[in-house]
Amino acid sequence: MFYVKETINDAVEVKVEINDENVFCHCPRCGKEVHVDINEFMGDEDFDLYATSLYCDDCGRKVRCDK
Repeated sequence: MFYVKETINDAVEVKVEINDENVFCHCPRCGKEVHVDINEFMGDEDFDLYATSLYCDDCGRKVRCDK
């Protein structure tokens, strides 16, 4: 099981399991929350969690049409 852990203060620590329903990012163009299927990236040796961003469906269509 993978999870994220955040220490709130000396008495509180929060752990949340990472699963296929609770991974999100923000669209770099409009800021809308985007659901991420992390399984799509797990086998990619070039995957960089910190450098990766995903467009929402609307912005993705706009970006593809602009090219």
